[in-house]
Amino acid sequence: MQRLQINGCATIQLKHNQGITLQDIPAGYTYRITESSDEWYSVNDPGALREGTIVNGTTENVSFHNTRKGTTLSLKKTVEGNFGNKTKLFDFEVYVIDEGRELTGTYDMKIVHGDNTETTSTVTFTEGATIIQLQHDDVATISNLPVGARYELDELVNSRRSYVMECTNDAGVLDEDSEQAEFINTKAIIVPTGAITPNSLLIAVEVIACAFVATRIYIKLVRNKKAKAE
Repeated sequence: MQRLQINGCATIQLKHNQGITLQDIPAGYTYRITESSDEWYSVNDPGALREGTIVNGTTENVSFHNTRKGTTLSLKKTVEGNFGNKTKLFDFEVYVIDEGRELTGTYDMKIVHGDNTETTSTVTFTEGATIIQLQHDDVATISNLPVGARYELDELVNSRRSYVMECTNDAGVLDEDSEQAEFINTKAIIVPTGAITPNSLLIAVEVIACAFVATRIYIKLVRNKKAKAE
């Protein structure tokens, strides 16, 4: 049996399903037990404080029930450029690791589309990862992810091929405030300013026409030479 020295106050640390019994406390003493606040866990009712009076011949039972705090992770997709395909679905991997363990399980997801319609579904994490698909102006939100977990977002290479990609908040730690990442893909053909004007277009047509006439003359001369040779 481990003896605990208490001089009016003591600090005890317990894990899930652990307990401790304090013996030989004189009857009539009052007690107050408080669970320290934790940024990752909340204390269920009746709260983090227990207090009472020791009654002779009885045992006071005190329990604390903690629940992991949940938060949301959002991902917005934007497509830009005059050649960007705004109806194309792009593939994303969401990877989450919680207290050194890869996340597993099924979580709710909502996608708000560019026209303000919504699609609700679930995503399942296997070995920490899941795949979601988004198109232009979609915002996906995964709910009830554990606060304190680390996340990484990646747009798959085959999905974004031929696009220039920019991203923000693609990795970090989930806190109680919702996290939102954004991936922007750009696909554009840049035409130099002034490269095509009415005058330059007219000159191009004239050059083509001259080339065509020169070709006809050359062919005719070649044919005439052949005719004389015969």
